[in-house]
Amino acid sequence: MSSKKEQKKPTILDVANRAGVSVSVVSNVLNHPEKVAESTAKSVRKAMESIGWFPNIRRRGPKDSARHGVRTGNLVLLMMPNVPTRVFMNCPTNTELISSLIHEANALGFTLTVLDADLIHPFDPMLLKRLYDGIIVYGEPGTKKGAEVLVEISRLVPMVWIRCKGNLSSDVVCDFVYYDNSIVGHIAANYFYGRGHKNAAVFSASRIHAEYNARVDVFTKHANSLGIEVDKFLPALPEPNKAKCPCWDIYREQAENFLKTSQAKALFFCSDDDLLGVTNELRAMGVDLDQYDLLSCNHNSYLLQYFKKPPLSIDICFTQVGSESIHHLLRIINDRVVRSQSEFLVQPRLME
Repeated sequence: MSSKKEQKKPTILDVANRAGVSVSVVSNVLNHPEKVAESTAKSVRKAMESIGWFPNIRRRGPKDSARHGVRTGNLVLLMMPNVPTRVFMNCPTNTELISSLIHEANALGFTLTVLDADLIHPFDPMLLKRLYDGIIVYGEPGTKKGAEVLVEISRLVPMVWIRCKGNLSSDVVCDFVYYDNSIVGHIAANYFYGRGHKNAAVFSASRIHAEYNARVDVFTKHANSLGIEVDKFLPALPEPNKAKCPCWDIYREQAENFLKTSQAKALFFCSDDDLLGVTNELRAMGVDLDQYDLLSCNHNSYLLQYFKKPPLSIDICFTQVGSESIHHLLRIINDRVVRSQSEFLVQPRLME
């Protein structure tokens, strides 16, 4: 017999001791995160990772007739037709979302697969056969048939739907995690109003991105209501069968037009990409950026690092959206009580 003691496996009590909380708090972080402060939840998850403890959530045997319990350990992120994966991954905030989903899923012992709904005629048949323990939906089905199939799937498999606040109601049986794009323009306009600006400029390199269009429209309307005049710098609408104009050409044209036509010192950019693109062009033209009050959106640290003093940015909080989605889905999977639908709204924040 070996004289060495076998290394003791960490337990939930070890996690509680490391985080300085009770075992019940750790349990709530895993099963009822809405009852726990975000700072406490982060401390518990950090403790779990540091000592290598994760909940044993996979149950043996098939699912019961009420569809509860983890069986396969597989989750799927189902991309709706209006947000195909190739478009989704080109947006920095979306990569933040999917990174959060993967991190939270893996930390809880799940594998996350990404599927395009419009490539699966009309959805992956494996979903209907319940080879996945749960589904996270992102985007909108786009057609009546797609919506009907989504309702059918939601009655077979636990589901959480990530949606932009303000989208139409649905008959899908699931929990909803909303992010709020509608308030972004209000936050920006209120910030400039508080800084005493009477003129502002708004920039966007996209006319086909619905959420960026909403930011421009809401910002302009709310700023006007506060007595702030707004100059808009937007690209021309894309023409059918015509190659898309490269972003750097758009940024150069916007920078040139801004210097020619606007006296605004308050500049709002619909994304951090637009911020970096336009300001790079202004720098190349010899413009001193310190004279401007800069505000962008999405809070992409990778892009903001290129500024000596990073401008303020509005964070959509997609990391929290991903985390909440996984934990809402896990509760549905393991809940043996018939539940009503729940909704969780993640509000954007102005990050200094």
